Amino acid sequence: MKSGEGDFSAAGDMALHGEQRCKLVLCQPCTSIEAGIDMLKCRCIDWIETADTETEPADSVL
Repeated sequence: MKSGEGDFSAAGDMALHGEQRCKLVLCQPCTSIEAGIDMLKCRCIDWIETADTETEPADSVL
């Protein structure tokens, strides 16, 4: 994570069931560290929720 001149960039490593799945990267101009971290957290939570629904057995989706 770094913030310079008001710009924010950070990466979050995403794993599912202990297996590395992807890296989420967020780069936002004119964004504070606090706001950038909040944005990255929201994107990570969205990814987790989507990944959970995609890996559920068909019986539990209904």
